[in-house]
Amino acid sequence: MRALLWTSLILVFASCTKKSTKIETNDIYQHYRIEFSEHLNHTKVRCRLRKKKELGANINFVDGDQVKIMDLVTEYGGAGAYTYEREFTQFLDTAFVEVFHQGTTLTNFGLFDNVYTCSIPASQDIIYTGFTWYFQWDGPPIQGDFDRILVEILNSDDEVVFQRYNTDDDYDFMTIPSSEFSALSGIYKIRVTRSREMSLITLTASGGKIEMVYIDQDYINII
Repeated sequence: MRALLWTSLILVFASCTKKSTKIETNDIYQHYRIEFSEHLNHTKVRCRLRKKKELGANINFVDGDQVKIMDLVTEYGGAGAYTYEREFTQFLDTAFVEVFHQGTTLTNFGLFDNVYTCSIPASQDIIYTGFTWYFQWDGPPIQGDFDRILVEILNSDDEVVFQRYNTDDDYDFMTIPSSEFSALSGIYKIRVTRSREMSLITLTASGGKIEMVYIDQDYINII
């Protein structure tokens, strides 16, 4: 039975992956996510390369086709959310990716000048459960529909116990009613993620997008 299960899983993952030699360049859907984590001071460049659409089959670049992140040849990471990625233990003001496919090069890059900071200020270290929480970040106000902020509270097991995206009414702070935290008490982690979706520089007919992401994390006391 166990052998049958493993065989089934292998077949499922295999069916979700296509070799680059079996598809056309215009069939490559590109989704890039470039993250800077302030609390860790590192940058992660992640690539989701799929056939024709975001939920299409993953593409494994083989036989001369390849993916370079920051000029480093990057190996296929398997059937997952992001199939090519690299992490850099520093801030990168520019991050670029090159996809080489059948003589065509798709070059895209992100500038961190195009993502807005969202640091957690020292003043945001306590939530009083009997009062509305006004979360105000260090960074510019919300800059339109493609600029989003996600606030999460995590327990000691890194499980998310609360999350809230900014709404249309939020501009330079978020208003969260005290009832959201009535079941929580003690020390938790707070994580704030700010993302901005942008257009690709080099597109195929299948489309795609690039996300510039700024992340900060700290501890918060809920009393």
